[in-house]
This record gives sequence, structure tokens and C-alpha cells, in this order.
Amino acid sequence: MSSIFKSLQQKDQKNKKNAKKPKPDKRLGERLDRELPYVITLITIMAASGITPFGSFSKLARYRLLPYIMREARNIIGQVHILGEDPLTAMEKRANVSASRQYRDLLMGYVSTVRNGGDIASFLQSKMKSIFEYEVAVARQSVAKIGGLVDAYMIMQVIGLSLYVVLVAMSSTSSGGGAALPVSLPSSPVFSYFIVFVMLPGISFAILYVMDKVVFTTLVGAKELLTKGIYFSLAAIVAFVALTATGVLQKAIDPAYALPIFLIAASAWPAYKAMKMEKNMKGMEADLPSYLRDVAESRKAGLSPEKCIVYASQRMRDSVFQSVVKSFANQLEWGVPLRKIYENLASSVKSFSALIHFRILIEAIESGGGYTTSLEILAQSSESSYNIDKEKTSMLKPYFFIAFMVTALTSITTLMVAQTFNEISGSVLALGATPATPAVEPQNSGELSSTQMLAIGIAAQSWMSGFLMGKISSGSFATGFKYAVMLLLISLLATVVTQEFNLSPSAFLSPPQTSQTGQ
Repeated sequence: MSSIFKSLQQKDQKNKKNAKKPKPDKRLGERLDRELPYVITLITIMAASGITPFGSFSKLARYRLLPYIMREARNIIGQVHILGEDPLTAMEKRANVSASRQYRDLLMGYVSTVRNGGDIASFLQSKMKSIFEYEVAVARQSVAKIGGLVDAYMIMQVIGLSLYVVLVAMSSTSSGGGAALPVSLPSSPVFSYFIVFVMLPGISFAILYVMDKVVFTTLVGAKELLTKGIYFSLAAIVAFVALTATGVLQKAIDPAYALPIFLIAASAWPAYKAMKMEKNMKGMEADLPSYLRDVAESRKAGLSPEKCIVYASQRMRDSVFQSVVKSFANQLEWGVPLRKIYENLASSVKSFSALIHFRILIEAIESGGGYTTSLEILAQSSESSYNIDKEKTSMLKPYFFIAFMVTALTSITTLMVAQTFNEISGSVLALGATPATPAVEPQNSGELSSTQMLAIGIAAQSWMSGFLMGKISSGSFATGFKYAVMLLLISLLATVVTQEFNLSPSAFLSPPQTSQTGQ
């Protein structure tokens, strides 16, 4: 009987071992990694104030700024309060199913340190240092990925527009009478329009989608602004298509000029709002480390946390940041609770990093009265985050300028070369014309020429390239409206110069005309 019981018990244990664990969510792990530097900062500060990491998770369960860590914290708290498990076991279970290696190492390291009787504060500080070093490595890897995407985007744009120019050349050659080429799909206008209006935008959307998964922003409110700007731009595009299809637009302005003007008008307001938000974000992130350093050093001198905040607010800084910290100090002197002060200031801060560091500062003051060690850790965390972002920005600047210059020059040169082939085609038709036949057949007034279609396609491509510029410069597509307006102005200028003034390579290569005078 006992042998049967042992065999059943062994079989049950074997089934438990063979039971498949839930597959970790890789995307969730990446999002946890992005929030982890702020989490380790808060946990380390709370530990320096005498609060256990489980107590820190109780606070993180209310952090809507960190939604994925908030979900993890609620899972741990639920296992403790509802299922009756001890905190260490609950953390260990969450660590085993987490897809984030850094988060798993943090939880398992804490559990091991507590069970072995180690120094928790020392472990957390060393772990915070290793996490920020990991963030530096991730930032450098992301720069390499962005560089590859920018190169792919530029190569795609150059090859696509060059292919279009080749097709225009084939079309102009096939229209030259005796040396005509057989009309086929590659030399037909349909294939040319497919390249400009389907293939190039499709590849651009694919690269922008991948870029969105690689680059992340700390700009608060960027998604709402981007949505509104896209709606405005889509409305402008629909209006342009409707007016062009009905022939109303052609009576007032050339459609090649109209689309850039429509898109510039639709992008002007989002570009202005994005510039203000970006200025706010950069000003907050640039002055936040020195502000928190002043608070920490004042605390070391023996001042109270409230006096430290008031003292640090008196130093002259960026105008946007100065207005925020000055309001913080004034409300603090009036006796407004810290939580209420944070709620009042949150709407005027457009930097996620600044928001979370202000929130941690308030937590440090409320939890332990702002210990010197806690404020020192917060200042170090802010300085590390700023240095990582600054290094990443400096490494991305060359890619930004390359992408901007290639987009602008490609727009100009493609229009000029296409204009040259159109002139060649017109000259060939004029030479082959007889007095009985006109040199060029009149086109339908509502039908757009190939040059106009190319100018419209380049304007649309320039508008999309602006979002690539914004993603590189600030990490947000919303700031791309500013660069989209710049590139649209360049493409509009190139269209005006090539169509109105016939500026093309043939104009520079043609022999000068000498006036025939009586000799």
C-alpha cells in the first residue's frame, strides 16, 4: 500500500515539473525595462528611509505614471493580502514569470539578500548602479538601430525617386517618333504613379512603424497632439483630392503648389504646439538635475526639506523650469499639502522624467522627512538619466542632419531632372511635328501632367519625412510637424523654381544664345 502511495506521489510531482509555465510576454518585459530605472530609484530611496521594498510596491500600486510596474505591484500585493502568501514568496513567484531579466534579477536578488541576512540598502544601491549602466548600453544599441533605419529610409527614397526618373526618361524616349520603344508596364504612367504614391509611402510607413518600436519619448501629451494633427492633415488631403477631382482647384492654383500649402496650413498649429511642448520638456530635463542637487546639498547643511526646496527655487534657471519650481516653493510656504502641489504642477510639466522625479521627491519627504541619503540618491538618479539622454541625443544628431539634407536635396534634384526629361520630350515632339500636325497634343484641363504628379508625390513624401526627423530629434512623432513644414517649404520652392523658371540641368548645359545683328 505504501509503495502505491509513493508511486502516486512521485507521479504527481513529475506532472508538476512537466507542467508548462506561462510564456513570458516579451513586449511587457521591454516596457518594464523602460520603467525600471524610476522603480529602483524609488525603492532605494524608500529603503534608505526605513521602508521595505514591499512597502515601496504598495506605493507603486498607485503610480499611474508607471502603468506596467503598477500592474506588477498590484499582483504582488494581491497575492499577499488575498491569497495570504508572504511578501518574499509573492515576489519570487512574480520574478519567475517575468520576461524582464533586470526586473527578475531585482526581485530575486532582494529575496536572496533578505533570506541570507544581507544589507538591503547596499544591495539596492549597487543594483541601481547596474541598472543605469544597462540603460547606457541599451541607449547605444538603440542609436545603432536608429542609424540602420535612417540609412534604409534614405536609400529607399533615393532608389525610388531615381527609378521614377528612369521611367520618365524611358517615357520621353518612347515618345520620340522613329526610335520609339514599345509601350510596356515599366514605361507607363501607371507604374510611375505606383512608385510615387504606393511603394514609397508604404515603405515609409513600415520604417516609421519600426522606428516607433525602437525610439521612446518622455514628452507628455504627445499622443493627443499627434492625433489632432493627423486629423487636420487628413482633412486637408481629402479637401485637396476633392477639389482637384472636380476641377475647381485648377482654376485657382496649380495643384502642385496647392498640396504643400494645404499640408502646411494643416500642420502649422500642431507644429507650434509641439515646439512649445518640446521647449518645456528640454528645459525641465536640463535643469532638473541641478535643482535636485541643490536640494540634496542644502539638506546636508541641516536645512529642513521644505527650506531646501525654497532655497533651490531661488537660483536662476530656464524660464519654464523656474516658473514651475517657484510655484512649488510658493505653495509650500502657503501650507498647501505636497500631494495637492504635485497635482497643481503636473499639468504645466511636459517631461515624463521631471514628473516622476518630482513625485519621488514628494514621496521621500512624506515617507522619511527627506533623509540626506534619500535626496542624494534622487539627485544621482536624475543626473544619470540626464547624462544618458544627453549622450543619446548627441549621437543621434548626425543621423538627423543627414536625413534632413538628403530629403531636401532629393526633392530638388529629382524635380530638376524630371523637368529636363520633359523638356527633351517636348523638343523631340516639336522637331517631329509637321505643319499639318501640332507639336504637342493638348491635354485635358482637368488632367494633371506627370511633372505635377511627381511634385505632389514629393510633397507628400517630404511631409512624411518630417515625422522621421521628429522621432530622431525628440523621440516623438508629434514634433515632426515642425520639420514637415520645413521640408514642405523646400519642396514647394523647388517646384516653383523648376516649373515657373524652368531651372534644370539642361538650362546650365545649353549653349548661350547670341543675338543675331546685322553684319
